[in-house]
Amino acid sequence: MHLLEEINLRIKYIVRSILIIHFICLFGFILGCSVETSNYIEASSSLAMDFTVVPAKTPLPTPTSTPDPEKEAEDDLGISLEPGWELMGELEFGRWGHTATLLQNDALLIVGGRKRLSFRRASVVNGEILPLGSNEWVKTSRFNWERTFHTASLLPDGRVLVAGGTGRAVLKEGEEEPLFRGNKDLNSAEIYDPKSDEWQSVADMNYKRQLGQAITLPDGRVMVIGGRSGVETLSSSEVYNMEDNIWLEAEPMIQQRMSHSAIKLSDNRVLVTGGMSSVTMGDTLGSAEIYDPIENSWTMVASLYRARLGHSSILLPDGRVLVTGGTTTETEDLLGPETTAEIYDPIGDKWTLVSTDLFARKDHSSVFIPEGFRGGKVILIGGADPAGAGVLAVESYDILNNEWSVISTLPEGRNLTTATRLKDGSVMVVGGGQVKGYIAEFPDYTLKFSITN
Repeated sequence: MHLLEEINLRIKYIVRSILIIHFICLFGFILGCSVETSNYIEASSSLAMDFTVVPAKTPLPTPTSTPDPEKEAEDDLGISLEPGWELMGELEFGRWGHTATLLQNDALLIVGGRKRLSFRRASVVNGEILPLGSNEWVKTSRFNWERTFHTASLLPDGRVLVAGGTGRAVLKEGEEEPLFRGNKDLNSAEIYDPKSDEWQSVADMNYKRQLGQAITLPDGRVMVIGGRSGVETLSSSEVYNMEDNIWLEAEPMIQQRMSHSAIKLSDNRVLVTGGMSSVTMGDTLGSAEIYDPIENSWTMVASLYRARLGHSSILLPDGRVLVTGGTTTETEDLLGPETTAEIYDPIGDKWTLVSTDLFARKDHSSVFIPEGFRGGKVILIGGADPAGAGVLAVESYDILNNEWSVISTLPEGRNLTTATRLKDGSVMVVGGGQVKGYIAEFPDYTLKFSITN
C-alpha cells in the first residue's frame, strides 16, 4: 500500500511539474511575441504609409465626354461653323429687306423686313435689339408702320430715324389681319428712342420711296436720296430737319436711280454710284455723281468700269471708295452678279479695277475691319450668285497689299443679309437667306464673325 501510494504521488508530481513547465513556456512565448510586436509597431510608426484600398468588386467608372453646347446647337440647326464664327441668339423669325443700326450704347437695332417671300402674314411689327455683351435679342415696342427696303439712320442724340420703304400701317393689338391688305410705297417716317422704347411718328417725306439711300450730313441732318416710287425711279433728294420736324427738298440728282449706293466721302461730300434708271430690265447705270452739301449741288464724275446695281460701296482709310459686286442687265437679259471690284479716287476722279475674278455676288454686305483687329481689310459677306443661291465664301481685300483671298465660309447662304462691325472688331450677321426652287429659307439664328488669320 505504501508503495502504491508513493507511486501515485510521484506520478501526480511529475504531471504537475510538466503542466507548470508548459505553462511557463507558453507564457514566455506570448510575452516574447508581445515585445517583438511592440517593437515592430514602434518601428513602423515612423514610416509614411500612403495607399488606397480599392474593393475588389468596385467597378471602374465609364469615361464620358464633356457636353459641348455650341456643337449641340450646330447639330440642331444642321450647320457646321468654321473657326472665327460664333452662334448668337435667335430673332423672333428670320427676315430680309431689314436694316441694322449700331446704337450709341453699342447695342444693335434691327428694324423691319419680311419673314417670307410673299407679303401675306409676313409682317414684322416689332424691332429687335441685341444689347452689348449679350446673345439674347429683345423685342422693342410696336412700329407705326411695317416696312421693307426702308432706311434707318442714327441721329446725333442717339435716336434712330426710319423712313420710307414699302409696307402698310401696323394693325392694333388684337386686330385680325384682313384677307387682302395691300402694300404700298411709303413716305411716312418715325423715330425710335432706345431709352424709352417708344416709336414717334414724325413729318412725312415729300416723296414716297423704297430702295433709296440715306446719308447723315456733317450737321447731323439725314439726307434720303433716290429710290423707287410705284413704277417711277426718283432723282429727288430731301433732308430731314429734326429741330423743325420738316423734310426739305435738296437739289435732285442729275440721273434718277434706284438700287444704287451712296457713301459719304472724307471731305463730307456724297458719292452716288450705279443703280437702275427705270424699273425695266436693261437700264443698269455705270454713271456716278457727287453731292456737295455746302453748295447743294450735284456734279457728274468719272463712270464705273462696269454698270451695276445691288452693289456695295465702302470708304477706305485713305479716302478712296471700294465698290464690289452687283448685277449688270442689258437688253432685258440678266447677265448675273459681277465678279469685279473697282476703287474710286475722288482726288484724281479716277476708277481703278482691282479684281475681275471674285465670287459673283449681288445684294451682299461689305465691312471695313481696322488694323487693330487683324484688319486693315474689307470683307465681303453674303449675297446671291447667278443662280440666286446664297454665296458661302467670305472674301477679304488686303488694302495695303492690294490682295484678295477667301478667309472663311458661311454655314449657309444669306442673300440680303446685314453685316455690322461691332466695337470689338467682330461682325454681326443678321437675317437674309436664299431661295431653293420654290422653297425660301430665312434663318432666324444670328452669327458673329471675327477674323482669325
